[in-house]
Amino acid sequence: MNSDITEEQAESMDQALKRFQILAKNKYMAGQQEHGGNLWEKPNLIDHAEEEVLDLWYYLQGIRQKLKDT
Repeated sequence: MNSDITEEQAESMDQALKRFQILAKNKYMAGQQEHGGNLWEKPNLIDHAEEEVLDLWYYLQGIRQKLKDT
């Protein structure tokens, strides 16, 4: 364990990384089933990435609004 963080912080990080690994793998595999091919060979990949960032912005704003309303 890194001495710059507490055991509790290290555990929190490990749990987040484990969750990310599971979700990211499942998302990738689902995308492969749906679309196939190599991701890096997809046309307009940068445009698709920008669209995902925009979606994320609106998801965050929805969460912010929900938290404000509670």
